[in-house]
Amino acid sequence: MPSNGVARTVYAYTAIINAYGRNGQFKASLELLDAMKQERVSPNILTYNTVINACARGGLDWEGLLGLFAEMRHEGIQPDVITYNTLLCACANRGLGDEAEMVFRTMNESGIVPDINTYSYLVQTFGKLNRLEKVSDLLREMESGGNLPDITSYNVLLEAYAELGSIKEAMGVFRQMQAAGCVPNADTYSILLNLYGKHGRYDDVRELFLEMKVSNTDPDVGTYNILIQVFGEGGYFKEVVTLFHDMVEENIEPNMETYEGLIFACGKGGLYEDAKKILLHMKEKGIVPTSKAYTGVIEAFGQAALYEEALVALNTMKEVGSNATLETYNSFVHAYARGGLYKEAEAVLSWMNESGLKRDVHSFNGVIEAFRQAGQYEEAVKAHVEMEKANCEPNELTLEAVLSVYCTAGLVDESEEQFQEIKASGLLPSVMCYCMMLALYAKNDRSAFFNNIAVFFLLI
Repeated sequence: MPSNGVARTVYAYTAIINAYGRNGQFKASLELLDAMKQERVSPNILTYNTVINACARGGLDWEGLLGLFAEMRHEGIQPDVITYNTLLCACANRGLGDEAEMVFRTMNESGIVPDINTYSYLVQTFGKLNRLEKVSDLLREMESGGNLPDITSYNVLLEAYAELGSIKEAMGVFRQMQAAGCVPNADTYSILLNLYGKHGRYDDVRELFLEMKVSNTDPDVGTYNILIQVFGEGGYFKEVVTLFHDMVEENIEPNMETYEGLIFACGKGGLYEDAKKILLHMKEKGIVPTSKAYTGVIEAFGQAALYEEALVALNTMKEVGSNATLETYNSFVHAYARGGLYKEAEAVLSWMNESGLKRDVHSFNGVIEAFRQAGQYEEAVKAHVEMEKANCEPNELTLEAVLSVYCTAGLVDESEEQFQEIKASGLLPSVMCYCMMLALYAKNDRSAFFNNIAVFFLLI
């Protein structure tokens, strides 16, 4: 520009500063600010707002940002609402609560009227810090001042309460936003549906979803994914399949998370016909099923004791390039275990070894169960010992399965020792454990022990 007789203006410098800032090069932005001062081109408020924004996005520390803020005021340039909002945005991104309060206080003292972005950044900041009472106060302040909070601000508070598992408070915010005239969106309902689902309140999930539809808030794929997950984990497998059909009718395109959630539910419920249809639907759409999806299909066949079909699914999985995972093989182990097919279960462990996969607690539990179902009690105990040698920590199911082995074999001393081990591990023995011990004592004429266990059993 100078070589062509064109002076560099404040707007030219500001534009270049903005370009560097948008590319994350905030140091270059600071160098350009110094260069324009040396050329006696006076920065204006737009320049400083651009530099502060570039530095905030680029990662300049808080002291550096305050230094730029002080510098602009020293040069007689009064910060405007954009300046303050830029600093508040930095506070929100970095979780700086005290700093945000200081900026907001300075803003008010300077006579700058906050706008909706100001409050939104404050809500994000205090929501991230779980200072939820502060967030509630800010939302009420906005409502009373005529600045209706946007949906994002309410959702931030809802999300924070949801993470804490506070249903009552979350619903209070939900009704507050409705009373203020802020229309909930799909994200709002998704947060609450997930919250209810995590607490097992399935009727409330259904009621809230119906309210969502009645209020003309269209569910999106994220909403359905949450419902599929909630009802799948809750054991409402048929309801999950119905949700999928509703999605298709409403022209909501499923994504991979949808398909994986659907087939997971079908697997747990043994709904192999539905799992096959969903897998076919994916193929018709040109979507290659993931390992997780195939594992769900294998689980469904396994639940129905359709072992050949499960093996066909495994081979198809390998043909399309989806590698079998630890969960895939564990599904096979547990399928064979339910039928007492211990030789087949052991063969799966060999497949795992060939694939370089290390057995986990679920693998060992499946093998122990397979031996137990087949009456191979010594082999079940050996598998438990092998598990300990592999430094694989047993869980509650392991301990209960081993107790079942001893009780079924009529080994009183070993059963008592295992029962005490369960209690020593900090676990409360299940009803099934007590029932097994009662049956064992009754068969072996241990009336004194029988009475003690029976009394304690009644007390719990």
